[in-house]
Amino acid sequence: MKTTHLNPRQITIQQAVEVYNMSEETLRGYIRRGLVPHRRVGRRIYLPVDQFEAWLSRGDVEPQGERA
Repeated sequence: MKTTHLNPRQITIQQAVEVYNMSEETLRGYIRRGLVPHRRVGRRIYLPVDQFEAWLSRGDVEPQGERA
């Protein structure tokens, strides 16, 4: 059985999707375009919670379903 360790200062993409009610596809797209603060450890991507929440509060996101 794999145990997931939650670092309170960083979260995975899957955790962000659940906690912030976001689309995984949209979040991964923002990461690919370099819009979301993140760091890679090997193949894994982590989002620093403080920086990610600041990014969200600035409104640097496209609302779902409202693309031009």
